[in-house]
Amino acid sequence: MTQQCCSNETKKSASELLIESLQQQVADLKSELADEKKRSDKALQMKDDQINALNKLMDQNQQLLLNTQEENKRLLSLNPPKEKTVRDGNFRESKQSQDEKDNPVENRKSPKKKSFLGKLFGK
Repeated sequence: MTQQCCSNETKKSASELLIESLQQQVADLKSELADEKKRSDKALQMKDDQINALNKLMDQNQQLLLNTQEENKRLLSLNPPKEKTVRDGNFRESKQSQDEKDNPVENRKSPKKKSFLGKLFGK
């Protein structure tokens, strides 16, 4: 009987040791998970801060662009251009180029054709 008693106690202590070991592993995993969550939350907060900073910079850029455009308009109204440029669409073609457009075949200057004998004797 004493041997049975000792073997039951050994079995209990082995199973208790296994339970304690598993409980310790669960506690360690919970701790690691909590640490990982903290790191992830910190990284997300940093990304949110970066996004907010970029949005602020974009807003400032839009305001600067708007102010620059308004200032350019104001300056242009103070000093109107004296001559219209080609970009404004006001330019004239020369009379010769207009004639060429009207009669393209007639205005082409083609060299006079020499006859075979004229080419041969240089006349």
